Amino acid sequence: MTLKRMSLAAIPVLLVSLTSQAVTVEQLNRQVQRMNQRLAEQDQRLRINGYATFGITQSDESISYNGVSDDINFQRFSRAGIQMSFNINSQSSVITQLVARGSNDFATNMEWAYFRHQFDDNFSGKIGRIRAPYYMLSEYLDVGYAVPWALMPAETYNLLDTFANIDGVDITWDSEVGDYSLQVQGVYGKTADDDFTLSDIVALSATLAADEWSIRVATVGGGQPQVQVTMA
Repeated sequence: MTLKRMSLAAIPVLLVSLTSQAVTVEQLNRQVQRMNQRLAEQDQRLRINGYATFGITQSDESISYNGVSDDINFQRFSRAGIQMSFNINSQSSVITQLVARGSNDFATNMEWAYFRHQFDDNFSGKIGRIRAPYYMLSEYLDVGYAVPWALMPAETYNLLDTFANIDGVDITWDSEVGDYSLQVQGVYGKTADDDFTLSDIVALSATLAADEWSIRVATVGGGQPQVQVTMA
């Protein structure tokens, strides 16, 4: 009789233990789910993307053109970049981009650093350091896989090396016009290097695109160059 009483007495204790364990596992599952949800939301708010291009150049001419000569060069067209996008909400975000170029001994430069806001389905604006819309592919200067050539045409795009970015504002309007898409962009700001500053830059562009073609018209104007003399 004593043994039976001991066996029966152990049953409720075992049930309590199993119930307690089940509750604990369920709580852990809920905590894991909440953590995964927070991580997913955070991933949607913060995105980090990168790109890199590695090039080797050599020419059969001893005279250098566009930085290429008969010497083997691993730096001229090599570059790497990282872009960080933080979505404040569904309409506002902060974008930064760092780029290191081999032609500049891989010194890291802040190419983009701007605040972007989507006013409605058509209008958006940027303020900060932005890419100037001089040419159709100005925003893709460093991203090789986004352009149709192995390299940008040096005769045009190399002119942007110094003034590719400006500090200012950008207003862009996108809309559908029948079977076509139309984008109108206006930019105002200034740009500078160690020697001089260009202020009051105004750039206007309009791009009409279909499935297989696009047409772009742009004009850029600005104030007189302000020469800066630095005394050592």
